[in-house]
Amino acid sequence: MPLTPEMRNCICLTPELNFKEMGTNCWIRRRVLILSKMVLASFVWLAVSVGYANESELAQAWKLARENEMDAAKRQFRAVELNSKSNEEDRIQALYGQAYCWNYASKGGDIGQAAALYRRVIETAPAGHPLIAWSDFESVESSYLGIPYEKRDYPAIAASFMDVYRRHPQSPAGEQAYLVSLNFSKIAATPDWPDFIKQCAAFIRDNPASPWVPRVVSLMGEGYQKMGDIPRQLECMIQSLKLMQQGGDSLRHDYSTSMWNIAYISEYQLGDFELARNYYQQLIKNYPRDNRVFLSEKALRRMELVEKSLRQDGRFPPELGEAVQK
Repeated sequence: MPLTPEMRNCICLTPELNFKEMGTNCWIRRRVLILSKMVLASFVWLAVSVGYANESELAQAWKLARENEMDAAKRQFRAVELNSKSNEEDRIQALYGQAYCWNYASKGGDIGQAAALYRRVIETAPAGHPLIAWSDFESVESSYLGIPYEKRDYPAIAASFMDVYRRHPQSPAGEQAYLVSLNFSKIAATPDWPDFIKQCAAFIRDNPASPWVPRVVSLMGEGYQKMGDIPRQLECMIQSLKLMQQGGDSLRHDYSTSMWNIAYISEYQLGDFELARNYYQQLIKNYPRDNRVFLSEKALRRMELVEKSLRQDGRFPPELGEAVQK
């Protein structure tokens, strides 16, 4: 039973991180990645426990990895590799497991060892095996983790991840590489925002069913914001929220921040009170305990007062501040 794309689909390693804001503290970045990888370990452990010849050995190895017992996990994966001459799938899983341990061990890790093992997976796994794409992705990722943030060549890193996508298009690893590439592109010293927007549009066009589409639409909105095109930014924000709501369980996902941002921009930057009122009301209805409900209610009263004053006197109400606080 091979590792399925779904096992990796849920793991977001980098798209939500603002690398520059995190400064040069590589330890924080490292721990975030380790926790993300623990999710992968959980899925792989479940997979190997239901159908491999060496299922007990592989399952035990991934269990140790999930518990951050990396040295013991490495030994177990190595034993599976040596005993799996007649089972190609076990061998590939064991190689990848060893690479995982070397790459994400909080102590005693070795990126060079991990890179060599990822390369063995890429070179020896059967064509089309999902771990080929993921090993390619993680080889690129591990290549820059030891470099201080201020010394990283962000355009070059973005290009490397885009190459991963080109080698593995329309695969979970390739799609995630595209997203990571976009994130590195936008934090370059001088981002090319028109090109950034074109890259976002190309991903949406070529991967319409990807779970990353809502996030890429949101990134496109950031590009329009940087270019000063607020109406298009707002269009992207609304579309991204709709896609997220369509693809997930609204009872388990928090969309309050998206609703608040759309309402705020509609009110203050575009003066579209009707649209702003719609999203303020959605936030109040769906998230009654959110700390922005009070501010949303104030905004609704504020807009009502402004509209009333404009209709009656044709001017902005001078008493607005006092009235909103009542």
